[in-house]
Amino acid sequence: MLFGAIFCCVDSALTIAACLSHRSPFVSPIGHRDLADAKKKQMAVSNSDHLTMLEAYKVVCVAIRDGVPSESGVGYAGKNYAQVNFLSDKTLVAMADIKHQFLELLASIGFIHLTHRSRRSGEDKVCQMVAEELNNNNSNNRILAAILCAALYPNVVKVLTPERFFAASVGGAVPREHRSDEMKFKTKLDGYVFLHPSSVNFDQTYFQSPYLVYQEKHKTSKVFIKDSTMVPLLPFILFSGCDLHVELNQGRFVLALDDGWIMVAVESQRVAELLRLIREELIKILAEKIKDPTLDLSTDDRSKKVINTIFYLVTHG
Repeated sequence: MLFGAIFCCVDSALTIAACLSHRSPFVSPIGHRDLADAKKKQMAVSNSDHLTMLEAYKVVCVAIRDGVPSESGVGYAGKNYAQVNFLSDKTLVAMADIKHQFLELLASIGFIHLTHRSRRSGEDKVCQMVAEELNNNNSNNRILAAILCAALYPNVVKVLTPERFFAASVGGAVPREHRSDEMKFKTKLDGYVFLHPSSVNFDQTYFQSPYLVYQEKHKTSKVFIKDSTMVPLLPFILFSGCDLHVELNQGRFVLALDDGWIMVAVESQRVAELLRLIREELIKILAEKIKDPTLDLSTDDRSKKVINTIFYLVTHG
């Protein structure tokens, strides 16, 4: 939530925080689980269960805004959309209330200022209650994934792509696309784990980044990762908060995080040191803002430069 305020995506960050602290709005009724999972995967965003939940919540909010209001806080159009897409309207109403509780907490510690406090229970008025610029980056999924990295670390899954196989053809051997059930996933503490079938990442055969962060795991006959989000490598360097070392590995400089569990190759030692410096500056900014919530990061030159640099690197890196 703090990073959501710093990187101007308050509304989206609070929605995700409400999901993390309460529960997913998606439901899987007995007898309809396959259809419910299929509906969820149709909405999939950026290899992320959390961003998919965010997108579903946003769409329902639009349906509520444009539909006929009701006493429950969810308009008829919104309730119909929720039911068709296996979303719990009660959870959506609870999420709106939790978002506003979090918003009040941010305001109480001086991180943000509210323009007003008038709302009904179940209504989502976050965007109307804060300055417009605090939501400029609400739709920047790269920034949101980076913030999720900060929120969920050290819950990290390493994606292990299977070896390439070749299939015979008239023209000779050609690479065969591997199947989703050939993908392997591993955590530092539990070893090999499995993505839950309800995850939008369950059927994926390719991930641009070899790392996912996750919210929780369940152990039955296997260890299942339920909700996960793919995170590019750069946010792990800047947002994970774990130990970081610059090493020379087989002639290449790498940034080693968490005792080498995460390894990121860089062009040179200078690039590695610059990334470490930027990370240290971000930690300082967060500490200063917590110590003095009245500090305006948008007018403080040093803070503004660091935040803008990180925003550019994460968005375009």
